Amino acid sequence: MIRSLSVNNFTILSGEHRFDFSPGLDVVIGENASGKSHLLKLAYTLAAISHEAAAVRPEAKEFGRMVGRKLLRVFRPGSLGRLVHHGAQECRVAVGFREAACDYAFGFSARSRSDVKLSKSPAAFLSTPAVFLPSREILSIWPGFAQLYQHHDLGFDATYFDLARALEAAPLGEAELEPFHTLLRRLEQLIGGRLRLEGGRFLLESRRGGKLEIDLSAEGIRRLATLYRLIQNGTIREGSLLFWDEPETNLNPKLIRPVAGILTELARRGVQIVLATHSLFLLRELEILSQEQRYASVPRHYITFSLKGGTVTAVQGDRIEEVEPIVSLEESLEQSDRYLEME
Repeated sequence: MIRSLSVNNFTILSGEHRFDFSPGLDVVIGENASGKSHLLKLAYTLAAISHEAAAVRPEAKEFGRMVGRKLLRVFRPGSLGRLVHHGAQECRVAVGFREAACDYAFGFSARSRSDVKLSKSPAAFLSTPAVFLPSREILSIWPGFAQLYQHHDLGFDATYFDLARALEAAPLGEAELEPFHTLLRRLEQLIGGRLRLEGGRFLLESRRGGKLEIDLSAEGIRRLATLYRLIQNGTIREGSLLFWDEPETNLNPKLIRPVAGILTELARRGVQIVLATHSLFLLRELEILSQEQRYASVPRHYITFSLKGGTVTAVQGDRIEEVEPIVSLEESLEQSDRYLEME
């Protein structure tokens, strides 16, 4: 699990920033172009590459190359130096994990092409996976996507490729899934059946036995079906990291409410969740759940971004009251006031 992330002059984040993460539910809130997606992608990249390195246990020099290549594939800049904040000469990044032996730090200059320079090498690597759910669903384009991605420029960043590969894993047995049995049943109710992989395509199988190609379901349902598959095949499990960029996308409030419950339950069961949102509805649902006795012990952390004059300001806290007012949500509240004034 990720514990902290320190950046200096990374993309839109000028100067020094340190971000802390709880082992439970972390919520990143901010207006568009304020850097919240960049924070999620960077944290995901650093966790994912550590887990990937666990299989090969590279020497420090090769690990640095792996980090550089992963950053290029996730952010898709023309060169690594393009990730340095405009006007700065270099960028520095340091990541801390709950397993301190996995910590590492590196930097690169505005002239760097693809390599980073490690200033701290990891002594160990993450044993549990990290997965990133982008704001666009992938199930409808999944057949053959990973193979095509490796040979053609499809215009998708590596989070989509990584997710496609994670979806390939076969479901676990019933005994291994027992801790998440209730969550899977809840998701089956939301998506309208069980997700099956048959003939290289995903299908939804209803309780009555009928089957529907996943492409024919609504996009919001496909996003929830993706979550279902990742729990079903053990990619999302105790100790794993789930990064989700705008989970509310293409979900109506009727679905956002149970999604908030599923995310909170996953965090209670040991999954570290980092999500980015600017949905007031989702934020309020998460806060309502935090007042329930069974979820009172779930650790939470909030990070809010505001953008003024091209400069990003970040505020953090373990309670929502510590980061208010939330600039990106003020318009929603102001609209509610204007609507009530109409009566």
